[in-house]
Amino acid sequence: MKGTVHRLLVYLAPYRWILVAVFALVVVSTGLQLAGPALTGKAVDTLFGDQDLGVLLRIIILMLVIYAADWAVQVVQSIMVARATQRAMQRMREELFAHLQTLSLSFFDKHPHGELMSRLTNDMQAISNVLTQNVTALFSGLLSLVGIIVMMFVLNVWLALASMLVLPAMLWLVGFVGKRTRHGFRQYQMYLGILNGKLEEMFSGQRVITAFGQEGKVLADFDAANVATRDIAIPAQTYSSLVPPLMGIMSNANIAIIAGLGGWMTLQGLATVGTIAAFYTYSRRFAAPLRQLGNLYNQIQSAIAGA
Repeated sequence: MKGTVHRLLVYLAPYRWILVAVFALVVVSTGLQLAGPALTGKAVDTLFGDQDLGVLLRIIILMLVIYAADWAVQVVQSIMVARATQRAMQRMREELFAHLQTLSLSFFDKHPHGELMSRLTNDMQAISNVLTQNVTALFSGLLSLVGIIVMMFVLNVWLALASMLVLPAMLWLVGFVGKRTRHGFRQYQMYLGILNGKLEEMFSGQRVITAFGQEGKVLADFDAANVATRDIAIPAQTYSSLVPPLMGIMSNANIAIIAGLGGWMTLQGLATVGTIAAFYTYSRRFAAPLRQLGNLYNQIQSAIAGA
């Protein structure tokens, strides 16, 4: 896996400064998003405290400005990452196609054309999806997770510690599923290439198949390859689909813990209503990057298998 990731980074190296700028924008965007719940807490305390409508209005305007700035930053970073990654994908396709031109005739005799087409289409598309759509999402999710944890501890240490109770279980879940899906996705990409090879052979040789009455054998061969692809895909997809719902269950359990402990602390005068409101929002956002990372993990496994 490390070698595969390194090979992908080689293609992104010419655009490293663009990606550095993109990641800087991700940091800015994450900071803006983290400021929202803190301002929400201040707004709640203002409403239940001195009820200064002027202060409340200024907080609301500041929140609107922050969310508008966050939207603008995300638009810019999306444009930049799309240009960099698609240029890298262009180079990757060019080099792969050029490499195919240097191979011997015996290579093409041993490898079905459909399998080679699968390398240029399915595998490339899996890589492209992750590089274009999910690289920044992965970095943003990790950064948001760290930032939310820091903000939680700044707001209230005891509530933050209570939120950490489910974190070890979430990390174990991702690791447990990852070991089983990585191999499954790699096998799936291989069997999908074999299936495409069968299709290409059948389409290009349809006249010969019909002339010699081999339709039954061709159907049997295709069915066997199709069933093999299905049998590989089912366990890989099953394991990968376990992550999002289990993450959701754990995040809801975390919110229940925060609601119970936070309510008790408010009644005891150990925390303000605004602090609990901000903490509740952070708890909801704490679950979001974890679910996002769970979804991205499946796509990353597929991309690594393709790479």
